[in-house]
Amino acid sequence: MIFGAPVQAFSLSAIMKAYMDQIKSLNDKKVACFVTKGAPFNWTGGNKAINQMKKIIESQGGTVIGTEIVVWRGKREEQIVELLEKFSGLF
Repeated sequence: MIFGAPVQAFSLSAIMKAYMDQIKSLNDKKVACFVTKGAPFNWTGGNKAINQMKKIIESQGGTVIGTEIVVWRGKREEQIVELLEKFSGLF
């Protein structure tokens, strides 16, 4: 299972948080997650959003097996290819 969402206001998007909060159980599920963001700086919320996703997944019994942050500027296409290769090897 893979979850992906944008970073909004330096956090996980409210819509994705609401969606993930309503999932009843991820017991024994392997989960990878990624976020996209516009700014390339570390302080712009990517790590915070990933950590929010991980917390929800783990609280519902899932195991996070991979994470990634895609910056929506610069070498976006290369980052997406790398994400796909990384995640396809996890499952």
